[in-house]
Amino acid sequence: SCLPSPNTLIYHDSQTKTCAGSCISGKYPDTLNECQLCVSPCSTCLDAVNCSSCVTNMWLYGFACMAICPSTYFNSSNGRCESCHSPCQDCKSLSVCTTCLVGFYSNNWCVNASSCPSGTYANTTTKVC
Repeated sequence: SCLPSPNTLIYHDSQTKTCAGSCISGKYPDTLNECQLCVSPCSTCLDAVNCSSCVTNMWLYGFACMAICPSTYFNSSNGRCESCHSPCQDCKSLSVCTTCLVGFYSNNWCVNASSCPSGTYANTTTKVC
């Protein structure tokens, strides 16, 4: 066990048999100040249920790891679910929209009907230029 220092918490890692001011990456302190392993799919975590990063091929959405980000978000290269920017409704990245908000048309990015590229028109059925 670890002796508490004045004004600081000391965490015990029973696996490495060490005492430290914080748990190492991939572990979290429980209510008894024991360092516990994060549970997959968390790579790092705040506690037993809240992730702060995810294993490979999973993305952080809030404090949960997901294989696919929810609608209106995309799987970013930083391991997080990132929000699509308006007027995109759904997107593959910050620069590629797959569907647009009402009144906008897709041309890999969402544009007003009057902004469709020369030689194209705003198709009201397919919602693309």
